Amino acid sequence: MAKGGCAAIHMGEVIMDRKNSLAHEDHLNMVDEYTLQNMNTFNEYAHTFSAKTSVELNHSGHFAMPQFGDGSDPMGPVEMDMPSGTHVRQLTEEDMEYVAHIYAKAANMAKRCGCDMVLMHMGHGWLLGGFLSPLINKRTDKYGGTNENRMRFPRMVLEAVRKAVGPDFIIEARLSGEDCVPGGIQIEDSIEYVKMIEDIVDLVHF
Repeated sequence: MAKGGCAAIHMGEVIMDRKNSLAHEDHLNMVDEYTLQNMNTFNEYAHTFSAKTSVELNHSGHFAMPQFGDGSDPMGPVEMDMPSGTHVRQLTEEDMEYVAHIYAKAANMAKRCGCDMVLMHMGHGWLLGGFLSPLINKRTDKYGGTNENRMRFPRMVLEAVRKAVGPDFIIEARLSGEDCVPGGIQIEDSIEYVKMIEDIVDLVHF
């Protein structure tokens, strides 16, 4: 792909922890140090042809499946029960700090193995996107109720990632332009969200 002229190659989702963040098994390993060598080799090949490389950082939130983690309940913006019967617990502030930590650690590993950027998945109902959607985030504390409050935790994660990778590493954000259902995110909300994070991220796509 790089030899063919691709400007950037995106390698997909990564494992950030083995607790309760995974919805499937097909993730790149950004937990264990021994994986850095293979990732570095991949990036060196891509860079030979001047392509940039990226990985996706995404916590599955309430979509996480216990069998792909340590068996503990998934966690989301609010407590709920999934159609599968899996119970989802509401994130506490301690949980939020932990999630920000694993995002930052994974972003730092991506940089160390030679990636040029990371993609922060903040849409489609996954953990960060779930906080941004009024359909999912029904919290009544400082993390819900208004767009500013709904962005509070996702921005905390972005700030941790930026601190981990420094000012010159590219951060791309993926947001849901609209939820496409009544009561969900509208394009006006997404524009407002982008303005709240434009001082941290370099690229945005809906």
